[in-house]
Amino acid sequence: MTKMKQSGITITGVIISFVIIFIIIFLAGRVFPVYKADMDVRKAMRNLQQHKEINYYAPRTQAEIQIKDLLAQQLQANELEYIPLENLEVLNVGKGMVVTLRYERKVYLFSNISLLFNFNDKAELVRQ
Repeated sequence: MTKMKQSGITITGVIISFVIIFIIIFLAGRVFPVYKADMDVRKAMRNLQQHKEINYYAPRTQAEIQIKDLLAQQLQANELEYIPLENLEVLNVGKGMVVTLRYERKVYLFSNISLLFNFNDKAELVRQ
């Protein structure tokens, strides 16, 4: 008589697999909205190029205020008012401007554990 080996997965293996899958799904559910919001911020910054009312010849601070107002309107339309615009920089470069926005997003997971995301988005605006 030949011995047959048992094959398959134990209940402990199934539980561990479900826990790992749950953790992956939980983290993806917390991380995806952060990156989706950053994609919307980048899109809003690229859309600044379409605004004809930007005065490329104005002093830097005046242009920065104008761009900050336009960007704030676009972020509000996308329900992204929580993105801070304090770190918005506008630099005159060649035939246009480079707009840079640096910000952080903190996502709480549970208890005292959280994730911190640092973003540094840039957009080039060319005079038309």
